[in-house]
Amino acid sequence: ILESLAAGIPCIVSDILGHQWAISNKAAVGTPVNDPQKFANAMLEIYQNEELRNAYIKRGYKLAEKYNQKIILSAYLNYLEKVHLGVENINKQIKDLKIL
Repeated sequence: ILESLAAGIPCIVSDILGHQWAISNKAAVGTPVNDPQKFANAMLEIYQNEELRNAYIKRGYKLAEKYNQKIILSAYLNYLEKVHLGVENINKQIKDLKIL
């Protein structure tokens, strides 16, 4: 889904838990699982309504930008730094206790 949103493709997805991040941000249209008629209706509505289609494209692209490589990498490195500092703190506490 993320790649489609980033490419400017409006998405119609089943409204399962794993897709809620896109549906709740109004970046994708959610339809009930096993309801092909509602899925088809959503496709038709997106196809026929240019204003609606463009709104989904814009919101989808904006949401996808939050997951760009630099942002994700920065968050991951910050997390690893916190883990590293935590390990250093634990090691210091163990040395202070003279256990090892």
